[in-house]
Parts: sequence; structure tokens; C-alpha cells
Amino acid sequence: MLSEYNYQLVRKSILFFLLISCFFLQAQIVNVENLRHEIDSTGWSGHVRLDGQLEKNNTSRILNFSNQLRLQYKREKSVWFLIHDMSFKEINATEIINNSTQHLRYSHELSSRVSYEAFLQSQSDKVSEIKIRALAGTGLRFNLYNAKKYKFFLGVTMMYEYENSVDDIENVQNNIRSSNYVSFKIKPNDNISLVSSNYFQPLIDYISDYRILSETAIMLKIVKNLKFITTLYYIFDSFPVTNVAKEQYKLTSGLVYSFD
Repeated sequence: MLSEYNYQLVRKSILFFLLISCFFLQAQIVNVENLRHEIDSTGWSGHVRLDGQLEKNNTSRILNFSNQLRLQYKREKSVWFLIHDMSFKEINATEIINNSTQHLRYSHELSSRVSYEAFLQSQSDKVSEIKIRALAGTGLRFNLYNAKKYKFFLGVTMMYEYENSVDDIENVQNNIRSSNYVSFKIKPNDNISLVSSNYFQPLIDYISDYRILSETAIMLKIVKNLKFITTLYYIFDSFPVTNVAKEQYKLTSGLVYSFD
């Protein structure tokens, strides 16, 4: 167990790291439920995921790489979450995709049904032509149903959004959005689980400008602490950056190593 001094030091270090990251990165979708490890004891838990592919044929050389880190620190009724995601794709030494996401969230249990949450989030995304999108938000999370095999949650938050596009650095957006989510976990047995988070994020002063963000993951246990995971990501932006499609989706598979 960490001492009070070490706990405060770790907390400040993580916050400093994320604040620095926000100057270079921007944020889009994070499955908050995948951050949460269901443990009652105080301390650290999390998981690490790596995906890679190298392909060479007569005409091209393709390199794909991605990694994912989830960390959680729990202390009494308070929980800190940290996420780092990165993906990279290169074809014949030409960068096609390069994005990186960071998310820091603090959650404090007010009652068995309600928690207060605050977060900072950032990501870079070449495909969406967004150089910087940084978020800061706060709100409440409601525990709608909590059983061993089925869990349902509702989140209601407000967030500030800063956005800067790749091609037009003078095109800066400063917005206030509502960010509301419904998430659920289904775990029929110890070997399989399904986790899904689905967000609706409209502008406060112009509801026709909205995003729908969804992430659904199926995890299969291989051995203790090692799982195979398949994840579907879906994004719809009613007003994306110029020349970017309104609708995007991605399907990934890989291995996850968990620790607690």
C-alpha cells in the first residue's frame, strides 16, 4: 500500500503528464468501462495491449502497430484512471495513420448509485485531420443496474472542447458540449465478457452539431490474466473537419494482459 506522500506524488505526476500532453494531442473516444477494474482493495490494477503487423509483397511494404495502456489506482471511495492509446500505419515509408490518445479521469463515490467524475482527454488523429482536440469535463455517473453478470450505467457531463485542424492552424474551435453516455457490461461466465460505451455529444448552443461515439469489445480468456479481444469503434460527426467523412469505423483484434 502506498503512503499518503507517495500517493500524492503519483497523482500529481500523472496529472502533470496529461496536462503536458494536451498541448500536442487531442481526444475523441475512450471506453471508460474498460478502464474500470472490479477490485475492492486499495492499489494499482490495469492492463497492457499490443497489436502489430508487418507485410511485404511485390509492390508495397505495410507496417501496422498499436499499443494500449490502462492504469487504475483505487483508494477508499476515490479512483483514478489513466489511459494511453497509440496507433501507427505506414505504407512504403509513407505515413498513412498516426494517432495517439490520453485520458485521465477521477471518480468519487457519493453513494452506492451516484459518483462524481472529472476528466481531461486529448488525442492526435491524422485521418480526421485534427491536429489538436483537448477536452476538460465534469459530471455525474449513475449506477442503473449492478449484478454479477449484467451492469448498466448512465453518465451526464459537460465539457469544454478546444480543436485545431491539421491543414488550417487558424481554424480554432472553442466549444461547450454535453457528453452523455450509456454503458453496459455483460459477463455470462468467467471466460467471456462484452463491454460497450456509447456517447452522444451535442453542442450546447447548436444541437444539430453533434457526435455519436461507440466502442464495443468482446474479450475471451485464454489463461489467467491473458485475454483475446476484438473491438469495434464507430464515430459519426455531423460537422467534421473539411474533406473528412462524417462516418468512420474500425475493427481491431489483439491480446490483453491484465494485472491487479
